[in-house]
Amino acid sequence: MTVSDGFWWFFYFLPIIILLFSKKINRQFKLVSLTVRAVDILIPYLIIVNYISVQLLFDVNSIPYIIILLSISGMLIATYQTFRKNSLILYVFFRLWWRVVFLVLISLHFLIGIWVALSYVL
Repeated sequence: MTVSDGFWWFFYFLPIIILLFSKKINRQFKLVSLTVRAVDILIPYLIIVNYISVQLLFDVNSIPYIIILLSISGMLIATYQTFRKNSLILYVFFRLWWRVVFLVLISLHFLIGIWVALSYVL
């Protein structure tokens, strides 16, 4: 990695810190009548941090792979909802898909952190 270690670790642990204080952050959004949650704000951040981390570690553009993975998950969810429940309600679809996007991105984020930690140990 070419970025200083402390700088990278700060950006790595920032989503975890935000998740720890998400109840307080969500209360602040409710005070101004926004339906946004802390998790919703983390998704664009995780896309950017995962892209930069993979670029630094492997020198590979990861954006197309992330988009393909998220698109396939969206198609699977839409197919399941359409054939299993005989209807596709867009609000329910996008809400479920946005949660899947968060789970995929946070899992990728943790895998990158484990990879970096193991590379320092070994």
